[in-house]
Amino acid sequence: MPVSALPVITLLLVFTNELHKLIWVDANLVLSNSFSLIVKEYNTLYFIFIIYSTLLILSGIIMTLTSIIKSSVRPDGQNRWKKIFLIPYISIPGIIILAKYFGFNPFPYINETPIIIAVLTVSIIPFLNKSRIKEILPVAYKTVFENMNDGLILTDANENVLKLNPASQKIFDTEVNRAVGKPFMHLLPGIEIDNYSRALQGKKDLKIGNNGDQSFFDIKQTEIKNSKGKPLGKVTVLRDITKIRKAEEDIKYLSFYDKLSGVYNRAFFDNELERLNSSHQMPLSMVIADVNGLKIINDAFGHIHGDELIKKIASILKICFRKEDIIARWGGDEFSILLPKTSYATTMKIIKRVHDKCREYSTDTMLISISTGVATIAKPCNNND
Repeated sequence: MPVSALPVITLLLVFTNELHKLIWVDANLVLSNSFSLIVKEYNTLYFIFIIYSTLLILSGIIMTLTSIIKSSVRPDGQNRWKKIFLIPYISIPGIIILAKYFGFNPFPYINETPIIIAVLTVSIIPFLNKSRIKEILPVAYKTVFENMNDGLILTDANENVLKLNPASQKIFDTEVNRAVGKPFMHLLPGIEIDNYSRALQGKKDLKIGNNGDQSFFDIKQTEIKNSKGKPLGKVTVLRDITKIRKAEEDIKYLSFYDKLSGVYNRAFFDNELERLNSSHQMPLSMVIADVNGLKIINDAFGHIHGDELIKKIASILKICFRKEDIIARWGGDEFSILLPKTSYATTMKIIKRVHDKCREYSTDTMLISISTGVATIAKPCNNND
């Protein structure tokens, strides 16, 4: 039989005591001027219940005192006072039971124990709930602060660092004891104030690191004020958006570049042709280059070898043409090149270099050859030209 069932069985026996006399055999009421005494002749089960209840009460008091002693070594604020408050809550029912055991009963017609327990329970619930909130808040703050993926920096009114969470320590490659007490800008060496201000305004990303290992961050700053509106400090949040920016760069690259050859695509070429069609870019030359034998190579050796030929042609064009020239893959075997501020004669010299490089890069298994055409305009043309 589980020990926890003993109180239930005892209550049933109390209510039915007149039938079996297992709890008490007889009871006599002795009256006096100031109080009354009930003298009972108890049976064995009553003493078992008394011993059981007393042991439970003593165990609860010992456990509570032990917890209070531990909390005195490591104070936990409201939680310690909550434990102290539990001592009378546990003790009073036991005191009532012992008083009745010795025959003292100021209220002979009612059982005070459940009433007092109910009153104490109703009283302690709001206190426990309030204490629980106060207990949870610092734990919740610590949990959020320590486990957020975003970098969190707490600074005082003078913008000196008070605390860093682990994510921000990783971002700045530092430790708390090395950063606390120093100005926030100490964490951002090499960052110009203007760029930092623009990043706070959301006008640009905050870049941290060198060019080889640079990360992009969205930075937000919130001022902390007391109940009277006096500034106490700031919380700065750094969100790593490097993956987003790299994805945007990849999308931008794919929208402007040909994936196979690495040069610009037709869409970008069309935009540049319209942009360069202005008087200050004249003379403007355009070269059309067709790869010779691409279809034969694709049919005979497969598209893998054909793709290699396209890549080699693109590499030769990038070597021979200038940085300001716009090289684009127009179609399957066709490339187009725009040469701003370039005469026809200069363009022909560049084309000669291209043909020379094609012969230089040719092998016994792959002949590299292109056919080229050149056009030069001296003044801007309209859409009808």
